[in-house]
Amino acid sequence: MKCLSVAAAACLAALSFSQGAHALTWAEIDAGDLLDTAEITTGASLSTPLSGITGFLRSTPFMENGTDSRFVYQVDLFRIQVNSAADFSATVQDPQLDSALFLFDATGHGVLASDDAIGLSGAFAKGSLTQGGTYYLGVSLGGYHALDGNGNDIFASGASSGPVASWSYDFSSFTETAQSYAISLTGATVAAVPEPGAALMMVAGLAGLVAFQRRRRTAA
Repeated sequence: MKCLSVAAAACLAALSFSQGAHALTWAEIDAGDLLDTAEITTGASLSTPLSGITGFLRSTPFMENGTDSRFVYQVDLFRIQVNSAADFSATVQDPQLDSALFLFDATGHGVLASDDAIGLSGAFAKGSLTQGGTYYLGVSLGGYHALDGNGNDIFASGASSGPVASWSYDFSSFTETAQSYAISLTGATVAAVPEPGAALMMVAGLAGLVAFQRRRRTAA
């Protein structure tokens, strides 16, 4: 039992240190493209700085004209917190990736959009955001458009648009290769703290693994 307690304590301490004491780079798990499926960035506390997000844009196959196999790439949406609007910036780091960035407020209304701001990369420069709070940051390949419930292009229609409800695209691809991305952030923090139950489940899983290894050693 002492071994389990020490291992669990060490695991929790490591998590607290890595997420609380240092800036966190969030690795995408399974981000959706709308508010109800957006991935929520989490850390040890709401003050945990969020310095970046990494992930992959994956493709969905479909048949064009019943003959050609084409692929449409997903949009990844993440819930973040902006604690310093004046310091907020976001940049897709790969200059060779044709990417776009989108920023929506807590209700899904469009705030910022950037396609090919730096070469082929989407970017929001410092000073482009005027107010902190909860936001949804979206990343896609270039040529995607955020649409409201009436099919209006949110960032072309302006204030008359509703919250994001779907996406459209100007192109499709013949390749299904997943496209990796890395977004650097300033002025942002994580959007939530994990529920205590999540930490307990992790400790229970660790305890089960240690117990399994002990049984194997005993059997041997």
